Amino acid sequence: MGAHHTPRGLWLQWPWGDLALPILGITAWALLGAPLPAAETRPTFFTATSAAAGIGLAAAAFVCTIFYQSSNALLSDIRNTYGPLIRRNWVWILSCLLAAVVMPVVSIVIDPAAPAIATAMTTAAGLMFVTSFCRVIYWFHMTLGILDSPQNAPVGLHTKNLPD
Repeated sequence: MGAHHTPRGLWLQWPWGDLALPILGITAWALLGAPLPAAETRPTFFTATSAAAGIGLAAAAFVCTIFYQSSNALLSDIRNTYGPLIRRNWVWILSCLLAAVVMPVVSIVIDPAAPAIATAMTTAAGLMFVTSFCRVIYWFHMTLGILDSPQNAPVGLHTKNLPD
């Protein structure tokens, strides 16, 4: 079985699968008829979600910089061999985190007219933050494992095992 058929390989190949959690979360919330947060607490929910996603975006930019600026031979080989896959992942991560920062801010504006939509948008943003940040942690773990010692890199994170 090729590396691109493993769960990790598919996860790396198709980052937009991360949208499953926000879609399922919002769908479940709508189908279950969950109540809206109280009007006086919604702005705090929107602001906290945006702030958390902003911190996540800063952390992602930091990890991305470490990954791309490293002169480590194995990381250079991985970047050269799997450039499109890695670029697709980092563009996805940064785009989702930016959207997760902006969506709650938009929710603050539309909340008076459409509180259910504003709450759904912010909930989706929070779930996007979680799924995207899992990718950040994965890349951070891989990068640090390789920088510490190529022999101690996380299991399965060698160039021959990355998906095509």
